[in-house]
Amino acid sequence: MLCPEEDTERRIERACRFMQDFKHTDTPKRFAANRLDSEFTSTGTGPVAGKSRQVEREYLRLTAQPSPENVRPLAVLRKSLKLVKQKWVAENNYQKAWTQLKSIRQDCTVQHLKNDFVVEVYETHGRIALEQGDLSEFSQCLGQLEGLYEEGFQGHKYEFFAYKILTSFVKGMAVGKPWSDLNMVSFIQKIKLNGIGSDSPVLEHAFDTCNAVLTQNWIRFFRLFEVAPLMSGYILDSLVEPVRELAVQRISAAFRPKLPVSFVTSALAFRSGEEAASFLRKHGMEVEGDFLMLSGAGPFRTKSSGANSEPPPKEVQTKPETTAKQKSKKKKKRRVSSGSSIDSDSSSAGSPASPPSNSSLKAAKQAKKLKKYQKLLQAAAAQKKKSKKQKKKLKKSK
Repeated sequence: MLCPEEDTERRIERACRFMQDFKHTDTPKRFAANRLDSEFTSTGTGPVAGKSRQVEREYLRLTAQPSPENVRPLAVLRKSLKLVKQKWVAENNYQKAWTQLKSIRQDCTVQHLKNDFVVEVYETHGRIALEQGDLSEFSQCLGQLEGLYEEGFQGHKYEFFAYKILTSFVKGMAVGKPWSDLNMVSFIQKIKLNGIGSDSPVLEHAFDTCNAVLTQNWIRFFRLFEVAPLMSGYILDSLVEPVRELAVQRISAAFRPKLPVSFVTSALAFRSGEEAASFLRKHGMEVEGDFLMLSGAGPFRTKSSGANSEPPPKEVQTKPETTAKQKSKKKKKRRVSSGSSIDSDSSSAGSPASPPSNSSLKAAKQAKKLKKYQKLLQAAAAQKKKSKKQKKKLKKSK
């Protein structure tokens, strides 16, 4: 996870690109609520014509047809959404924003409203949910938005397609199976084949980021992470620490005897050298001054192995007793590279035979290749002879 200072700075930077009506302050506590409640339990009746002039209304699950006096019409709902945005900027209270947005969505549902304003409501709620890490609420908003986009209503379609791809990828990476969702695979194929959103920078960034992780191009991943457009960075925050762990594992195996901490800082998008050094020490790496010491470094410790864990003791393996028949079979199977059998006395009392050298292995491979080429040449010569005989027969017959 990111440290609090880094997390706050990144959120402020991304919030500036979010919307003109939105900005970010310190992260509030998440609101634990029941996300499984539907917005309206249908009773089979027609739409309700709202008459309420109340701008704010608490969200309550409906079990019967609501009274028109308790439902706000479209003109009032526009004012309600504007007020929610203003209060979110000023207070940043997710519980209040969630309640008000759910009530707006409910009033739209009972009036059977489907227009560009409804798209704006779901997009606003989806962005706020992403900022707070509420993926279940975001999934509900995304499901409604996909249906509205298909019906031709205007909105930021490619932006939310990118969020859909990134959230699915992050969920798959959490269980070690990215693109395990077949529906997502078909969705991506449809986008690629039809050229949908080819000019969308948000969608292009989502594909590039997923590709960087799959190809283990960690430096490219962090470059893309630092320029994540709109709300994409909030989705990628959960990938930062595991990707850093994998990257440092590769670095510790590739570099000797030492490496500047400044390189790790810039390559893995740390805010400072001190933060990078503390991350490395936390995972069992040795840092001296401004350098990461890699000569004789032990294995990189991840969260699963623990920073203070010790390697398990090696088990003493005892050789099973062999019978006289098994010994005789082993002696018969042993052969020297020249073809002569090993003497029984030397095999029982002497040390085990040394492995063949690299030169002998190369010579054996070359010999095999030569045999293959000889067979091919013989087969080609035989075919030529056959063809000549057939030509002679044809001439004689003519």
